[in-house]
Amino acid sequence: MKVEKVLANKTTSLTELREPEKVLAKAGNSPVAILNHSDVVSYFAPKSAMDDTTLSFATKESKQETLEQCLADNKDLIDYLRDK
Repeated sequence: MKVEKVLANKTTSLTELREPEKVLAKAGNSPVAILNHSDVVSYFAPKSAMDDTTLSFATKESKQETLEQCLADNKDLIDYLRDK
């Protein structure tokens, strides 16, 4: 069994995507994960969901801070898995 992190709160299938207007209506202003046989194959993000998004390049320092925070947040899990 494959466990995959889905980066959206809403999902739809490729079959339902044949009628994109219905997917849009149900999605509202939210991104939607597109599934094919329960695997994420793509994401659909309406323009309105991205309007307030500012993209920028990550600095080496910000990447290091993020990595350290992730390691700290998952320390118990990492310690547990280290013994396996």
